[in-house]
Amino acid sequence: IRIYGMDAAYRVAKEAGFMKKIEIEVESINDAVRAAKLGADAIMFDNMDAGSIKEAISMLNEKGLRDSVILEASGGISMDNLVSYAETGVDVISTGMITHSARWLDFSLEVR
Repeated sequence: IRIYGMDAAYRVAKEAGFMKKIEIEVESINDAVRAAKLGADAIMFDNMDAGSIKEAISMLNEKGLRDSVILEASGGISMDNLVSYAETGVDVISTGMITHSARWLDFSLEVR
């Protein structure tokens, strides 16, 4: 997206057909509004703090864009801050913490 721009990336993705959903990853409030105006099916707030996400959702509500898009929070979300992200009003929360920060277990299986 950074190379070609959000508008161009959206147009290319839209050419894939009406059966495909388009999710745009954003890192700012302005980009979230822009993505919603473009017609994204989903917006992923990547590495944004809960306060900024809440502000972005408020802006989307003010502009009448909130109900037309699925909102996802991602990046830096852990069990310690999960509730604050849930309280923002996003529809989906994704976290890699449960996989990349999991404690490992070394075991083996002997088959005879």
